[in-house]
Amino acid sequence: MLRIAAPLWFEETGSQAILATGLVEGSYADQLRSAGFAVYHIRFAKKPDFFAAVYRLIRNGHYDAVHIHNELAVFFYGAVARLAGIRKIIYTIHNNYSFTGFLRLERILMRRGLWLLGAIPVAPGPSVAENEARRFFNQACLIFNWCDTNLFRAPSAGERKEARARFGIDDDRPVVATLGNCDPFKNHSLLLSALQILLQRRPDWLYLHAGSEERFKGEQQVADRLGIAKSCMFMGATGDPRSVLWAADVFVMPSLREGFSIAAIEAAACGLPLVLSDVPGLRDLKSLVPDGIWVALEPEAFACAIQDVHARYKSGSPLNALAAQRLFSPETGAGQYSKLYRSGTLKSGPQPLA
Repeated sequence: MLRIAAPLWFEETGSQAILATGLVEGSYADQLRSAGFAVYHIRFAKKPDFFAAVYRLIRNGHYDAVHIHNELAVFFYGAVARLAGIRKIIYTIHNNYSFTGFLRLERILMRRGLWLLGAIPVAPGPSVAENEARRFFNQACLIFNWCDTNLFRAPSAGERKEARARFGIDDDRPVVATLGNCDPFKNHSLLLSALQILLQRRPDWLYLHAGSEERFKGEQQVADRLGIAKSCMFMGATGDPRSVLWAADVFVMPSLREGFSIAAIEAAACGLPLVLSDVPGLRDLKSLVPDGIWVALEPEAFACAIQDVHARYKSGSPLNALAAQRLFSPETGAGQYSKLYRSGTLKSGPQPLA
């Protein structure tokens, strides 16, 4: 999202910098630099030294706005930004957080503290906005996640054939695909159990798994244990997700929760029928994706839905192009964020941006 929005942002707001706080800088850093961003890395630690380093980076950078994407320490980042003289603070809530008990109270207080700092909360989809209001009494404005609406499109017959040949897939072999890392909430183990059921009914099903994997290859171990490893292709992180989607017959997302799934939007834009878990975040797509099927979090339910949608559709109905351009293009989403970066406020209060 940052990379494809870069040209628009640099034209409207000037230079931008990204701070990575993971264990390492991250494999995507060079692509972000190539897009024009300055990329810094300070490894996160619950220590004053870490926040002092972040303070110095912000203070010395002479930035006009700070945009926070971290949930764990969001209030502390906001406080550091304010201490560094930043008046325009924006933070995006990227998931439907279900915190309860003391943790819920803590996050309510953190969000209230951010409100006192003048920070503006943003939800990437309607479910997140509703969850924030109901669970945390936090009124977030709505700016949809975006994708490359020019890159992700339905393939021609020749492009589909070429994509399948790239992965060594016969023309008539049924293929199910996922895009996403192996975080437990992605729930890929459920899909592996569903695939085991599908293989009992038709032995040539293939699963394309695109996304970074856990260190100990836990999902591959699940496939081995279920005896279906030969029907799975674990590709790790890929720089060409479109080819994965073009090679597939059905896109599946069995997540336990989502904020707003760009992978699902990309799959729909490529003309794939979708089988999605009936959970917050993914439900946001019901009015936009005519071929979507939302099912309970059970292997049998997913297996039946995948089998059914594959039998009924040779290719899905692509996401409405006008809706995609209006709602999910970088011009729309990044443009709305640019307004926040420039103004630091919403004249009509924290309501969805037009």
